[in-house]
Amino acid sequence: MDNVRPISEFLNNPKLVEKMALESDEPIYFEGEGRQKIAVWKVVEPDDCWTDEELAAAADAAHEEYLRTGISYSFDEVKAKLRKMLDE
Repeated sequence: MDNVRPISEFLNNPKLVEKMALESDEPIYFEGEGRQKIAVWKVVEPDDCWTDEELAAAADAAHEEYLRTGISYSFDEVKAKLRKMLDE
């Protein structure tokens, strides 16, 4: 991996590591002696995350709608419908 850094960089300057992770779309890897390894990456906002149950509900709703009307929806359209349903 090209972006592997020494673990001392992580230990000595965690604020810089946090800043780097927030600015990058890729994980940053740190390795030390032996089996010491750390990966740091940013986390998306909770509103952008979907649980397995939410995804299953969206798929079921889209399938039922398709069977009922013959109309299919894109994933973004299904997401918007599910978000509206969850907000109600």
